[in-house]
Amino acid sequence: MKKRKFMFLGAVLCLLSVSMQAFAYGGDFKFGFISGNEGSIMAEGEPWMTKAREGDQYAYVTARSGGIAGNVAEYNATIYIRVRNDDARRSYATEYCTVTKHVLNKTQKIKYLDAGAGNAGRSYYLYGSVGGSDKYPLVVTGTWCP
Repeated sequence: MKKRKFMFLGAVLCLLSVSMQAFAYGGDFKFGFISGNEGSIMAEGEPWMTKAREGDQYAYVTARSGGIAGNVAEYNATIYIRVRNDDARRSYATEYCTVTKHVLNKTQKIKYLDAGAGNAGRSYYLYGSVGGSDKYPLVVTGTWCP
């Protein structure tokens, strides 16, 4: 009986350690848009972060809704968010993800464009642009992890 409890406890700890890596916090972001595509550089939060996990071919973005967190749902907005490399040109590192009122509070996985992008220790930047909105100023906030 005692052996069973230890095996169960070990299995639970193993699952927790794996799930914590997959859902690493990362950092906050806040984009503010006055009109159109203006404001593609982050207004607040962590504009760049260093990738922690080796070989993970996805970045993760969770946009929040409501209150001070943003007005994406209220303004019927579409935001495009993409991770870029830390090179001088800020070239695209990932595909873009689309943030609308339908995906708020859900974590989206964004695939890196090349296999070399999954290397730990490399820094990445988060950029956003507006696809469309009923009103401005538009604010979107959330968390991201390279």
